[in-house]
Amino acid sequence: MTTFHQLSALAALDRGTWVLGIDPGLKGAMVALGPDDQLLVRWADGADGYLGPRAHLEVAYPRALASMQAVIGQAPTLTVVEAVQLRPHQGLHSQARAAFGIGLIVGSVATRGWAWEQPTPAHWHQTLGIPQDADPKAAVMAWCERRLPNLDLCVGNRRKPHDGVADAAALAVYGRLILGRGRNPTQRNPRPLPPENTDD
Repeated sequence: MTTFHQLSALAALDRGTWVLGIDPGLKGAMVALGPDDQLLVRWADGADGYLGPRAHLEVAYPRALASMQAVIGQAPTLTVVEAVQLRPHQGLHSQARAAFGIGLIVGSVATRGWAWEQPTPAHWHQTLGIPQDADPKAAVMAWCERRLPNLDLCVGNRRKPHDGVADAAALAVYGRLILGRGRNPTQRNPRPLPPENTDD
């Protein structure tokens, strides 16, 4: 696994099919999955995160996406952004900030012309065979430990696993799976505009 800050290792990243998984939360992450399960990991929170302690989301999210593209040397073949469900017990300010952040990420991805998917947690969990009757965060982290043994969930100086990194990595695997099933991402989002009406 390569964290974004390990600059000496970045030259070893192979070109090829890269899938970018994004957990859009304020404590989320971005994980690029490349050939031979190469992983490039960034996380949002903390002093070393792309959001930083006092982030302006409208600047931080596009900058993080641009830097990921610069490091892997190409646009991702597919970007998978989790369709986060806003919870009723969240305050209005929290809901608005979460929705604003998701919109910024999807908008930044779409304006770059990248192909993207936005599955719900229930859908990508089911597709990857992650048990849905257990604690979802623990289930995804356990799945990542089995499927991606080279993924270190204790990123930075953390003592506990980062569940945002686990979600983002699993989303990247989900993206690779649907590509492997023959879906052409250019047929997905961004959707083509309807033809113009030329009748006068």
